[in-house]
Amino acid sequence: MPLRPVDTDKLGDICISIAQENFGFLYLDRVANRIKEEYEASETGLTKTGTLTRGAIKESMQEIAGAEYENLRQIRSGVYYYDVFSAGHDRRIPNQLKDLFVSTQQVVTAEQIRNEFNLAVDDVDFFVDKLVENDMLFRIATGSQEYYSVGSLLKEQTGQNRLEDELREQAKSSAPIGVLAHDELEQIISVNATSDVIRYLEQQLEFLADLDGEYLVWGALDEYGRWLAEEISDDVLDEFGAAGHAMSVPEYREVVTTAIEQRTDILDSISRRRRDDVVDAVQDALETVVGIEVDGRIAAHREPLDEEIEAQAEKVVDPLLSDLTAATPSVLKEEAAEEIEEMRLAETEEANDYLRKQVRGRAEEKIEEAF
Repeated sequence: MPLRPVDTDKLGDICISIAQENFGFLYLDRVANRIKEEYEASETGLTKTGTLTRGAIKESMQEIAGAEYENLRQIRSGVYYYDVFSAGHDRRIPNQLKDLFVSTQQVVTAEQIRNEFNLAVDDVDFFVDKLVENDMLFRIATGSQEYYSVGSLLKEQTGQNRLEDELREQAKSSAPIGVLAHDELEQIISVNATSDVIRYLEQQLEFLADLDGEYLVWGALDEYGRWLAEEISDDVLDEFGAAGHAMSVPEYREVVTTAIEQRTDILDSISRRRRDDVVDAVQDALETVVGIEVDGRIAAHREPLDEEIEAQAEKVVDPLLSDLTAATPSVLKEEAAEEIEEMRLAETEEANDYLRKQVRGRAEEKIEEAF
């Protein structure tokens, strides 16, 4: 040690400043000369040594790290880390990560991160863990290999989409809507990580369904359901036309499922639970696409059904209203109800009961309107 002690406050401030420039890392072998120059150029006073050797720097750093500066610690010989996340996030880190993702794909490796931040090989795992802990990165574990996408905090700070968001947005503009081709997926994730990442996205995160070379993005299921509803709408409407525009909900679900299976083999490629999700999405979309409504236990093609109900009600009521001399509303309603009870308007008894009630209700309205 020199006769006069090292000004550890001054040395600590210099080292922290340099570490912050390097995303928290201080490599003494890289910056020893700079530390020495900045220290010797500063005012240390008569009671402190004004010059430093490399040995004095190393010895003093061991005293400073973790003691006088709790956020600066030695992580291995000659390497120190200042916790840049302790006093608020360093804007340079999210900006650097954003540049990395923009210049590559939505998935990167630890080696790409190491190169981007100019880290030693032995320090990349330490730094990546810090980034994951602070929601800057999102870890995708695939057995012995790990990949990383954009963390939630990074998205907030930079506007950068996370992987799931990117998959969903890309799938919305693909054809068919909601499904990505293999090459489209490779544009989003790292090509050399494709097989591992796809397996993880499908099995662990349930972002995707592998459809033998194409990939349904679950986050775009509503959009996919609408696309598929439009594809099968003619077949579904044909079934409704043959059934009298109304059928039981279980029969309707069977019709939708069969129509899906005739158009695509997606239901054979996914789990039972997910099969139900797909059918539900298509049924929801059919309400908007062609006006199929579920009313209790009955599904109905609303517009033609309403026309049929109106026509049947007129067929029953018009003859009854031809002579109102001695008639009353209650008598006419009874006569109408008797005639409607004999109607056969749908294939199943459940749907037939529903339609008879609809016709009877409209017939009674028309009778009331006549008086």
